[in-house]
Amino acid sequence: MSIVLDDRFIRPRYNGHCFADLPATIKWILTGQGAPNLDPALLTDVGPCDTVVLFFIDSFGWRFFERYQDRYPFLSDIGRGGSVNRLTSQFPSTTAAHITCIHTGQPAGRSGVFEWQYYEPSLDAIITPLPFARADSKQPNCAQVCRTADLIEDGLFGPLPLSQRFLDRVGNLVILPFAGESVWWYEKDKFEMTKHGAHGGLTPDEVEIPLLLFYF
Repeated sequence: MSIVLDDRFIRPRYNGHCFADLPATIKWILTGQGAPNLDPALLTDVGPCDTVVLFFIDSFGWRFFERYQDRYPFLSDIGRGGSVNRLTSQFPSTTAAHITCIHTGQPAGRSGVFEWQYYEPSLDAIITPLPFARADSKQPNCAQVCRTADLIEDGLFGPLPLSQRFLDRVGNLVILPFAGESVWWYEKDKFEMTKHGAHGGLTPDEVEIPLLLFYF
């Protein structure tokens, strides 16, 4: 049974009109081997050649092309001397999924790399696949991701045993933002970050509180 998506979403157009179709198509252009995965209608003026230059610009979506195509000669020249077509990204539309795809030729569902950070069962750890690091290793990021079970065992939620009511309500992971960062459930016009400060984490500014006693 096919899931019914809201009209505000767009399905990836695999097998012809998707980023995941680029690697095999580039290989075909360079070597003439195999077949292009892109729809042949997009390649009417393209054939095997000796050199391919791929500009892979992260986060450069169609809306940015539409906005800036007439402003920058690089974009407008391609439109006049070549062709411009609208493809879809993979799902999820993340950097990790697409960098892995362009190097391996595999969509996210086959490479297994789909997000900047995810749980790796073989290591029992949250990893960051592109820099080949554990999520809690020292690297430029904005948060530490911890297993809820580890925080419970370390007593961060209070003395054990914890109530079943608490255990029924918490998830499997906890995201702990570093100082000056925040994690927010965002939904336009409903859940928006409008505060200058937030609390709930473990930074000193959040955890250290004053106790003032006045004797009289």
